Amino acid sequence: MASAAPDEDDFCSSSPDRDCPNFTADEQPRNRRNSIDLPPLMSELRVVLLGNSWSERSKLGNFILRETVFNTERAPDHCLRVSGLIEEKKIVLINTPDLLHPEISEDKLKENVENCVRLSDPGPDVFLLVLQPEDVPEPQTKRLQSILELFGDRSFDHSLVLISTPGEESSGSTGKYLQHPLLGDIVRKCRR
Repeated sequence: MASAAPDEDDFCSSSPDRDCPNFTADEQPRNRRNSIDLPPLMSELRVVLLGNSWSERSKLGNFILRETVFNTERAPDHCLRVSGLIEEKKIVLINTPDLLHPEISEDKLKENVENCVRLSDPGPDVFLLVLQPEDVPEPQTKRLQSILELFGDRSFDHSLVLISTPGEESSGSTGKYLQHPLLGDIVRKCRR
């Protein structure tokens, strides 16, 4: 692996067929480090991708691993586990099916969560919640909270919210999403 990670813009523009997500940034840009520092005893980082769009979660997974590992067009009905190396650090991504879909039964939901836990053994380190604010109705928000609760009491402590927005929307609009009555509640729970 290369000693320095490519800049996001370089990665997205390096291949014309690469489909990169468009996520909003915080008000102030953060300095990026060129390496991933895992604690000494941690051999891999296990990340679960959750959200209301298979396509957006898959784009994010492909972006993280810097290669196309997830098909962004067809959503499977089960969790997919892929891994890769970033600067000699093993990253495991578990992409979930569309668990927020209102027609998934509670039994199927629990089965998918149990499968996800099994695929991330000994358990997930991070939950990335990939959300599109315009597509987060109240039932989906409540379902997302109940899914995280199925993973355990501390799942919110290990969750990051990534807000995917249309390309024409400017970055720095995080504040308006905190005002969103449903999305803001999830973001606040994950910020504790």
